[in-house]
Amino acid sequence: MGFAAHFEVVLYKNIILSTHPERHTENLFSWFPGLFPLRKLFYCPNECNIVFNIKRKFDKEKVWYEWFIEYEENGELIKSELQNENGESQSMNLS
Repeated sequence: MGFAAHFEVVLYKNIILSTHPERHTENLFSWFPGLFPLRKLFYCPNECNIVFNIKRKFDKEKVWYEWFIEYEENGELIKSELQNENGESQSMNLS
């Protein structure tokens, strides 16, 4: 369980690059869709609004993303644990 992520950018007027499945730019091989998994499943009732929080982090050696979700249930804020903290599961080397 998690979230799929696609990238789309308008570089200039009608010059668009996209990884979205319905609008994928032909021969675009340098950008890829992303997957942001959750370690634990969460039950979110119908019409529940989920807030997906993501932050890009880096140090001298690597870059990574950390994320968590939050939503309200019966007046209580439910928040997942921070995922991929310090790039523990996924990171990209800078060298």
